[in-house]
Amino acid sequence: MRLRIRTLVSLAVAVAPVLTSVSCCYMRKPPHLETDTFSGEPKGSALVKVLVTLSDDAEKKCVAKVVPDHVIVFRGSAIRWRVVNNCTAPKEKFLKFTQPQPRKNVGDYVAKPWDYRFCTATIATLARGNDEKNVLFCEVPEKVEPGIYKYGLDGAAKVDPDVEVRKGG
Repeated sequence: MRLRIRTLVSLAVAVAPVLTSVSCCYMRKPPHLETDTFSGEPKGSALVKVLVTLSDDAEKKCVAKVVPDHVIVFRGSAIRWRVVNNCTAPKEKFLKFTQPQPRKNVGDYVAKPWDYRFCTATIATLARGNDEKNVLFCEVPEKVEPGIYKYGLDGAAKVDPDVEVRKGG
């Protein structure tokens, strides 16, 4: 009987911290992931979130605003782009996220162009507004050299934001 009580007490002592930590994690998301933007700055992140807002300028030309316009990721990390299309009549009905081109090396590494993994980096048919069809989720390849890269948006609007790739977290 004494062995059963001691085993039960030991089990309760071991399980209580695990249950407490799990319940805390599922009750609330980290604040930086609740929004549509997360840059990964200053140290880098395994997931960054970029919001692209398309809207008409004074001449009714579709222009893009990218927030944040500089993100920091690790090799093998994911980038999630959400596009809000508020353009009334974009010249093109697609938006392509172009191959990142080196802008600056980091440390002893020599940056080279690379392609995203596990995605087609184009929204072929832009939906109006904040539609779920206007979301891309792509991975930075594991073998990318650390550096600062410019990737471009082409199609409905053009802009050249930055992605900084770091060795690892």
